Amino acid sequence: MATAEYTKRFRDKRKALNRCVLCGKQDERTLSGYALCNKCAEKQRQYKQKLKEQHRCTQCGEQDERTLSGLCFCKFCTKKAKLLYRERKYTDRGTEK
Repeated sequence: MATAEYTKRFRDKRKALNRCVLCGKQDERTLSGYALCNKCAEKQRQYKQKLKEQHRCTQCGEQDERTLSGLCFCKFCTKKAKLLYRERKYTDRGTEK
């Protein structure tokens, strides 16, 4: 089994059990539908803030002219996000009533 596929199934299983997808703990945040517990969410915020201060992409950590100008995402991650957005937008249209 591919590692990415295993990781996705593992995270989905934890999320279905209202547990943090990173550490597996359960708190009021995960019980209200969030994927991360308070502790992991705070660590994630601090890490992304640190990347932003270093002018790095908050998704992959790379640095390019977009991140150096103060934006959060590099060219590659921006392009990837746009493609995922379009894919979701058009697949969700078919399921609307």
